[in-house]
Amino acid sequence: MKTPMTLSTALILATLTACGGGGGGGGGSAASAETSNSAPSSDSSTAVAATPSEAATTSELVVPAGFDMEQDYLLTINANAADFGTDSAYLSICSNFSENEGRYNVDFSSCILKATFAPEIERSLQIPNDVETLVAAVFFLNGESEPVFSHWQRSGDSKEYWRIR
Repeated sequence: MKTPMTLSTALILATLTACGGGGGGGGGSAASAETSNSAPSSDSSTAVAATPSEAATTSELVVPAGFDMEQDYLLTINANAADFGTDSAYLSICSNFSENEGRYNVDFSSCILKATFAPEIERSLQIPNDVETLVAAVFFLNGESEPVFSHWQRSGDSKEYWRIR
């Protein structure tokens, strides 16, 4: 008799555990969010766009036309050593810099690209969306000339191009 009772108790406990144990309490706040199981209206003539501050749920948010959720964009860079009067050079493209009266102070640990090129370099780089400006520093391998700096500003296109001169 003891075995069937133990088996019944184990079966009841397993069922309660699988169903979550009942009770809906749980210490939430007194104000609860109501949910709706109805599908959103597809009638655009009556739909009113909710701004993020007016929206109560994410289903009420309206994304503007043309919004792109990309985290980065494509920048194609091109540099030719002949433009600098040399056969080869070293290129650094960096995002953290400051400019004061035409003189650049560059944090070279923020460089997205460091490469030598002879006679030309062309690369496509994935740039994070929060980067709006970059600086290129072109160093000459002969060591006799000062580096040349070039500043670039994002135009907003999905594919950007920068000819470094």
